[in-house]
Amino acid sequence: KELRVPMVSVCGNHERAEDIPEGRVYSAMAQPVQVLDLGDMIFFAIDNSKKQITRYQLDRLNEVLAGGVPVVIVMHIPVRTEGNAPQFEKCGEYFQLNDSKASPEVHELIRTIEENSERIIAVLAGHLHFISNSEIAPGVTQFVSTQGALGNVNRYEIGE
Repeated sequence: KELRVPMVSVCGNHERAEDIPEGRVYSAMAQPVQVLDLGDMIFFAIDNSKKQITRYQLDRLNEVLAGGVPVVIVMHIPVRTEGNAPQFEKCGEYFQLNDSKASPEVHELIRTIEENSERIIAVLAGHLHFISNSEIAPGVTQFVSTQGALGNVNRYEIGE
Protein backbone atom coordinates (compact mmCIF):
# COMPACT_ATOMS: atom_id res chain seq x y z
CA LYS A 1 0.00 0.00 0.00
CA GLU A 2 2.89 2.36 0.78
CA LEU A 3 4.40 1.87 -2.68
CA ARG A 4 1.47 3.71 -4.25
CA VAL A 5 1.82 1.85 -7.52
CA PRO A 6 -0.90 0.14 -9.52
CA MET A 7 -1.03 -3.60 -8.91
CA VAL A 8 -3.00 -6.76 -9.35
CA SER A 9 -2.94 -9.79 -7.11
CA VAL A 10 -4.56 -13.18 -7.35
CA CYS A 11 -5.64 -15.74 -4.79
CA GLY A 12 -3.39 -18.71 -4.27
CA ASN A 13 -4.47 -22.14 -3.17
CA HIS A 14 -4.17 -21.04 0.48
CA GLU A 15 -6.59 -18.09 0.13
CA ARG A 16 -10.32 -18.05 -0.42
CA ALA A 17 -11.84 -15.13 -2.25
CA GLU A 18 -14.91 -15.21 -0.01
CA ASP A 19 -12.71 -14.67 3.09
CA ILE A 20 -11.02 -11.46 1.88
CA PRO A 21 -12.45 -8.40 3.68
CA GLU A 22 -13.80 -5.62 1.48
CA GLY A 23 -11.77 -2.43 1.42
CA ARG A 24 -8.41 -4.02 2.18
CA VAL A 25 -5.42 -3.41 -0.10
CA TYR A 26 -5.83 -6.94 -1.48
CA SER A 27 -9.64 -6.94 -1.64
CA ALA A 28 -9.52 -6.99 -5.45
CA MET A 29 -8.27 -10.59 -5.12
CA ALA A 30 -11.86 -11.55 -4.33
CA GLN A 31 -12.80 -10.77 -7.95
CA PRO A 32 -12.64 -13.51 -10.60
CA VAL A 33 -10.85 -11.05 -12.93
CA GLN A 34 -8.84 -7.86 -12.46
CA VAL A 35 -7.84 -5.65 -15.35
CA LEU A 36 -5.06 -3.12 -14.86
CA ASP A 37 -4.90 -0.92 -17.95
CA LEU A 38 -1.65 1.05 -18.11
CA GLY A 39 -2.45 2.47 -21.54
CA ASP A 40 0.27 0.73 -23.54
CA MET A 41 -0.05 -2.58 -21.65
CA ILE A 42 -2.74 -4.44 -19.73
CA PHE A 43 -2.28 -6.79 -16.78
CA PHE A 44 -5.10 -9.34 -16.78
CA ALA A 45 -5.32 -11.18 -13.46
CA ILE A 46 -7.45 -14.28 -13.37
CA ASP A 47 -8.36 -16.25 -10.24
CA ASN A 48 -7.63 -19.90 -11.00
CA SER A 49 -6.81 -20.78 -7.38
CA LYS A 50 -9.40 -23.59 -7.39
CA LYS A 51 -8.01 -25.01 -10.67
CA GLN A 52 -11.04 -23.68 -12.51
CA ILE A 53 -11.64 -21.19 -15.30
CA THR A 54 -15.12 -19.81 -15.84
CA ARG A 55 -16.95 -18.68 -18.95
CA TYR A 56 -17.02 -15.15 -17.51
CA GLN A 57 -13.22 -15.13 -17.16
CA LEU A 58 -12.76 -16.34 -20.75
CA ASP A 59 -15.22 -13.77 -22.08
CA ARG A 60 -13.44 -10.93 -20.24
CA LEU A 61 -10.04 -12.11 -21.53
CA ASN A 62 -11.37 -12.17 -25.09
CA GLU A 63 -12.78 -8.65 -24.65
CA VAL A 64 -9.41 -7.38 -23.43
CA LEU A 65 -7.50 -9.15 -26.21
CA ALA A 66 -9.87 -7.67 -28.82
CA GLY A 67 -8.60 -4.21 -27.86
CA GLY A 68 -5.23 -4.94 -29.43
CA VAL A 69 -3.16 -3.71 -26.45
CA PRO A 70 -0.35 -6.05 -25.28
CA VAL A 71 -1.43 -8.20 -22.31
CA VAL A 72 0.34 -9.88 -19.40
CA ILE A 73 -1.75 -12.65 -17.84
CA VAL A 74 -1.38 -13.16 -14.08
CA MET A 75 -2.69 -16.33 -12.41
CA HIS A 76 -1.68 -18.62 -9.58
CA ILE A 77 -1.68 -22.14 -10.98
CA PRO A 78 0.58 -22.56 -14.02
CA VAL A 79 0.01 -24.51 -17.20
CA ARG A 80 2.05 -27.61 -17.90
CA THR A 81 3.89 -27.17 -21.18
CA GLU A 82 6.24 -29.27 -23.24
CA GLY A 83 9.11 -27.19 -21.87
CA ASN A 84 8.28 -27.71 -18.20
CA ALA A 85 6.91 -31.28 -18.40
CA PRO A 86 9.92 -32.91 -16.65
CA GLN A 87 9.57 -30.56 -13.65
CA PHE A 88 5.79 -31.08 -13.50
CA GLU A 89 6.16 -34.86 -13.60
CA LYS A 90 8.19 -34.65 -10.37
CA CYS A 91 5.52 -32.45 -8.73
CA GLY A 92 2.37 -34.27 -9.75
CA GLU A 93 -0.88 -33.09 -11.28
CA TYR A 94 -1.87 -30.99 -8.27
CA PHE A 95 0.56 -28.30 -9.40
CA GLN A 96 -0.73 -27.86 -12.97
CA LEU A 97 -3.87 -26.21 -14.24
CA ASN A 98 -4.27 -28.56 -17.19
CA ASP A 99 -4.28 -31.85 -15.32
CA SER A 100 -6.20 -34.96 -16.38
CA LYS A 101 -9.40 -33.56 -14.78
CA ALA A 102 -9.15 -30.12 -16.44
CA SER A 103 -12.43 -28.64 -17.63
CA PRO A 104 -13.15 -27.59 -21.22
CA GLU A 105 -12.75 -23.97 -20.05
CA VAL A 106 -9.17 -24.65 -18.92
CA HIS A 107 -8.34 -26.04 -22.36
CA GLU A 108 -10.08 -23.07 -23.97
CA LEU A 109 -7.92 -20.69 -21.92
CA ILE A 110 -4.79 -22.41 -23.23
CA ARG A 111 -6.10 -22.26 -26.82
CA THR A 112 -6.93 -18.57 -26.35
CA ILE A 113 -3.37 -17.88 -25.23
CA GLU A 114 -2.00 -19.81 -28.22
CA GLU A 115 -4.32 -18.08 -30.71
CA ASN A 116 -3.47 -14.63 -29.33
CA SER A 117 0.25 -15.09 -28.79
CA GLU A 118 1.06 -11.95 -30.79
CA ARG A 119 -0.79 -9.84 -28.19
CA ILE A 120 0.23 -11.70 -25.03
CA ILE A 121 3.57 -10.60 -23.60
CA ALA A 122 3.86 -13.28 -20.90
CA VAL A 123 2.01 -15.37 -18.33
CA LEU A 124 3.02 -14.91 -14.67
CA ALA A 125 2.16 -17.69 -12.24
CA GLY A 126 3.20 -19.19 -8.90
CA HIS A 127 2.12 -22.29 -6.98
CA LEU A 128 5.23 -24.42 -7.63
CA HIS A 129 7.47 -23.12 -4.82
CA PHE A 130 10.36 -23.05 -7.30
CA ILE A 131 11.18 -21.03 -10.41
CA SER A 132 10.17 -22.41 -13.79
CA ASN A 133 10.21 -20.56 -17.10
CA SER A 134 8.89 -22.19 -20.27
CA GLU A 135 7.17 -21.31 -23.50
CA ILE A 136 3.41 -21.62 -23.14
CA ALA A 137 2.69 -20.64 -26.76
CA PRO A 138 4.94 -19.51 -29.60
CA GLY A 139 6.73 -16.41 -28.32
CA VAL A 140 4.89 -16.40 -24.96
CA THR A 141 6.89 -17.36 -21.87
CA GLN A 142 5.21 -18.53 -18.68
CA PHE A 143 7.27 -17.26 -15.74
CA VAL A 144 6.55 -19.19 -12.54
CA SER A 145 7.98 -17.55 -9.44
CA THR A 146 8.87 -19.14 -6.15
CA GLN A 147 7.10 -18.41 -2.89
CA GLY A 148 7.75 -15.09 -1.19
CA ALA A 149 7.79 -16.69 2.27
CA LEU A 150 11.39 -17.70 1.67
CA GLY A 151 12.38 -14.05 1.28
CA ASN A 152 12.69 -14.31 -2.50
CA VAL A 153 11.31 -11.67 -4.80
CA ASN A 154 11.13 -12.07 -8.55
CA ARG A 155 11.57 -8.99 -10.68
CA TYR A 156 10.56 -9.02 -14.32
CA GLU A 157 11.33 -6.12 -16.62
CA ILE A 158 9.17 -5.76 -19.70
CA GLY A 159 10.62 -3.91 -22.64
CA GLU A 160 13.15 -3.95 -25.43
